[in-house]
Amino acid sequence: MFVSKHHYAVELAKRGNKVYFINPPNYKTKDFTEMVEISAVEEHPGIFIVTDNLRFPYNIKFHFIKLFHLLMKRHIKRITRSIPSKIDVVWSFDLAYVYPLKYFPKSALKIFHPVDDPLLDVNIQVANGAQILFSTAEEILAKYRDFNIPKYFINHGLAESFLQLNDVKTDQQIHVGFAGNLLREDIDRVTFLNIIEENRNVVFECWGACQLKEGNFDGFEDEKTKEFISRLKKSANVVLHGVVTASQLALDIQRMDAFLICYDLHSPVRNGPNYHKILEYVSTGKIIVSNYVSVYSHMPQLIQMVSSPDKNAELPALFHHVITHLDEFNTQSLIRQRKDFAADNTYAKQVNRIEKLIDTHFSK
Repeated sequence: MFVSKHHYAVELAKRGNKVYFINPPNYKTKDFTEMVEISAVEEHPGIFIVTDNLRFPYNIKFHFIKLFHLLMKRHIKRITRSIPSKIDVVWSFDLAYVYPLKYFPKSALKIFHPVDDPLLDVNIQVANGAQILFSTAEEILAKYRDFNIPKYFINHGLAESFLQLNDVKTDQQIHVGFAGNLLREDIDRVTFLNIIEENRNVVFECWGACQLKEGNFDGFEDEKTKEFISRLKKSANVVLHGVVTASQLALDIQRMDAFLICYDLHSPVRNGPNYHKILEYVSTGKIIVSNYVSVYSHMPQLIQMVSSPDKNAELPALFHHVITHLDEFNTQSLIRQRKDFAADNTYAKQVNRIEKLIDTHFSK
């Protein structure tokens, strides 16, 4: 499943750039033969996948991070020497602090772009070596206040496959969509299930991993998670589609009447103050009912949300109100406003904004 870094790589390649996409090292291997392989991506000309194997155990990172980074310094040099082109830009989305930016060529512009909430100190220190920082929420930018570099809000991007699609509703029943990894611990499972059970006249369609082998995201399959998935499967008004491609999701969500976002903002593994899926939902023109999302708190025309991060208890009543007044929340005027907002936040337009900001600070 594509996330921001994949979409940005594709957009850069479309513009004629050569993009070397560095995958995380194979941390499960017991073969410590150092290796760097580069392979072209046929479906995306201009993108090359860099696959590397460390000559030392990856778990050193969790016990002796300074030693890990010292070892990574040499490994990064091997990677950069393997890339046949001069590296002009290093664009990092790496919150895990695997590839320190300061060890990449000094001549390259180094961008750090955290799109998720940095929950640990190590997630903050990863900005070392960056020359400019972009993020999807002001709250995230504020956490990097000790770094004296330019910092800018850039909203999530929207893949163009979500644009220019038509409503394909085929029945009179109300359909509500939820897209996301269902194994995540930060889903407010109690509230989510309450909403489903209290609205049996509504069909809830869910896209996303229901078991770890389905996706490329982290998740948990402990007993509580298994029980949550089991209850979803047993609910007569829930459809679980599993993991689908971005293009298939773009088609499927066109038949939705509304969308639900239901996360616990106090979870220790929370995803952050902004969600990538919001723009995908907004691209359909249909209303979203959500937990608190600060980035959109001043945009009730896009999202109906609870009043604060502590008020998820309000969500079932808010959801019921919206669903029973869909004609008011999905007028043609509001649908058009939402679609226009989504179209103004494609990855192409975000790259244009980023390029202008970079030119402002680094053009000679």
